[in-house]
Amino acid sequence: MAVTTYRNVRVTFNAVSWLSYHPEVTLVRGFPEIDITPMGSTGKKMIGGGVEAWEVRCRLFLDVADNAIDEQLSGLLADAQAGTSRTMALILDKDAAISAANPEYQGSGMIFDYTAPFKVGDVAVIDVTIKGSDGIAIIRDITP
Repeated sequence: MAVTTYRNVRVTFNAVSWLSYHPEVTLVRGFPEIDITPMGSTGKKMIGGGVEAWEVRCRLFLDVADNAIDEQLSGLLADAQAGTSRTMALILDKDAAISAANPEYQGSGMIFDYTAPFKVGDVAVIDVTIKGSDGIAIIRDITP
């Protein structure tokens, strides 16, 4: 799987921008490993095959105010339980125009859980993973 982490990003999920929560984002893309080792081989032979899997892992500042990220995520968990995908857009550099050097990634995904890995005295952050859920590979768009 290809894994890349970005810090100056714009993330929109379900038409709501998460920019004010200062996201740190990791984009993970890849294919399932398929073992194609022939009988009698002395080593394993693998290929990547099947449908592309993708996920976007976000670390966000926690906010529990009305209509803030905590309330939004609660609604998105309910959407996932009902089988409803939501649209995700990720622009790698929030300050630059979409281009070949600054693509926008788009896909439909769900949030199945999120964690708050902080201790008392730490800055309150949450880890959220958006997983592709519609059977379509993530789209890399370079047109402004």
